[in-house]
Amino acid sequence: MAVKEFVGKFEHLEAGARIKDNQIVLVGRVGAMRSHSASLVFVDLEGADGGVVQVMASKKEFDEIQNKVPMSELFTALGRGDVIAAYGIAGKTNRGELSLVCSRLTLLSPCLHQLPDKNSLENPDIRCRYRYLDLMVNTGVKEVFLMRTKIIQKLRKFLDDRNFVEVETSILASSGGGASARPFITHSHGLSEDLQMRISPELNLKMLVIGGMERVYEIGKQFRNEGVDKTHNPEFTMCEFYAAHHTLDDLIPFTEQVMAELVSCVAPDLVVPSPTSDEPINFCAPFRQLDFVDDIERILNTKLPNVNDPASIPQLEAIYVQHNFPLPAAPRSLPQLLDGLAGHVLEPLCHQPTFIVNHPLSLSPLSKENPNKPGFAHRFELFVNGFEVVNAYSELNNPHEQSNRFEAQWKQKDEGEKLLGRQADQEFCRALEFGMPPTAGWGMGIDRFCMLLAGKVSIRDVLLFPTLRSKSTDQ
Repeated sequence: MAVKEFVGKFEHLEAGARIKDNQIVLVGRVGAMRSHSASLVFVDLEGADGGVVQVMASKKEFDEIQNKVPMSELFTALGRGDVIAAYGIAGKTNRGELSLVCSRLTLLSPCLHQLPDKNSLENPDIRCRYRYLDLMVNTGVKEVFLMRTKIIQKLRKFLDDRNFVEVETSILASSGGGASARPFITHSHGLSEDLQMRISPELNLKMLVIGGMERVYEIGKQFRNEGVDKTHNPEFTMCEFYAAHHTLDDLIPFTEQVMAELVSCVAPDLVVPSPTSDEPINFCAPFRQLDFVDDIERILNTKLPNVNDPASIPQLEAIYVQHNFPLPAAPRSLPQLLDGLAGHVLEPLCHQPTFIVNHPLSLSPLSKENPNKPGFAHRFELFVNGFEVVNAYSELNNPHEQSNRFEAQWKQKDEGEKLLGRQADQEFCRALEFGMPPTAGWGMGIDRFCMLLAGKVSIRDVLLFPTLRSKSTDQ
């Protein structure tokens, strides 16, 4: 029986009561121990479910013959953190404390180290490096990861109920594919060639749409060999889906519905505390929208140059200087400057759920052009609490235009954006030549979303084993 189940079932007992006809086994770790005399010992048993209950062993009721060892000797050998199985009946002490009145006890596994005091493990590096200790010692840690599991289960069910098919695509390939990021590179001895760990499953998923799997999704790990900070880890979990015969206009209400479904796991009223502000975050639809260029120009009271022409780089750099924004390291690319400008101007305004729409095409090489706004992508990003949670767009399905955009993006290397392995993927363009129906694509960062719902400011707090700098064995 689980400890919490035991507490819920027998809490109603009166002081001094015993349920003698119901033998029970409880398993857990030894917390505190208290010895009132050689013939009366109390142990706080901490269950894996987070419940705590008292185990009471008295000389009168403890079966030393069945245990094959004297009670005093057995309990003297126990230490905090030991895993035990306690056998007995439910009862309450004369003071009304619910207890398992123990007749037999088995040591299942000893703890050979001294555990830190309850809730005393505070060093972030130690908590991440020794996550098993963090889970054992700090209250609430396990609940964060159980919530994460529940979020993923609910997202999966949401998509399954709408006739999406979950698939698995390759993690190792000749090209990371589908996003602008520096990949991890490894070597296959069997193939005698270098491979990259995927930065996105996007191209493979869209090739499945071309093949006739018109609603597909994948929840899995992506890998990007870039910075590590409070919202970035080299490996992270994303959900991406692609739906044929859908447009961006379909995905805005869809996204609002997904957010409501997932947030309801922890907040039925769809209002959650912010981890960084006194202002709570309200996920009730509709969400606000900001236009990428129009609102930057409005807020800065500055006209932007042509946002799709690399020749505009000097003018954009001058805008950075004019408004005292720190410039990215040189050499600088057009997408890098535009993305940074949005980071300085728009993203801080996105405490509440906000769609940023109409990105320049130069920032969106895989997106269709907005039919109502030439030169701009049919795309949105959902920002909450100042960082991106969802990215979505109407997928470009013209193979010739896609090939040209890939080539233009590859040339960005010469302008400063080091996109190792991000080549013009002619294999994907060849697949497009077989015809991809009009398709909308959607991607969500699971880790960042869990940070919001758990009230955490660091991505490491929602990853069981985040990437850490290696530690020498002699430390």
